[in-house]
Amino acid sequence: MGTPYIDVSNQETKGYVKVHKLTAEGKPPVFAPPALLIRGDGYDRKSLLISPTANILVYLGPKLGLVPEGDEVARYHINGLTLTALDLCNEAHDVHHGTAL
Repeated sequence: MGTPYIDVSNQETKGYVKVHKLTAEGKPPVFAPPALLIRGDGYDRKSLLISPTANILVYLGPKLGLVPEGDEVARYHINGLTLTALDLCNEAHDVHHGTAL
């Protein structure tokens, strides 16, 4: 889509340490990438830190024109599809690893 972003967790040797430090600034904890930092969209115009993937997509969908703006029904439908896809990945992972059975 041509939307610029910076992936600090992959561009720096200790990128995850940088992501983890963001949680010390009063933001919810990020347990694993991905996490999305948006400057100025949080409380009191501070940075907003969003994770995990499904939450990031709920935020980005309308911003990138992937769901119609103001269409809550479409937004929840897309989020449901995202959660279903992630469930499918988890199920495939669990079948592959015998200890999860």
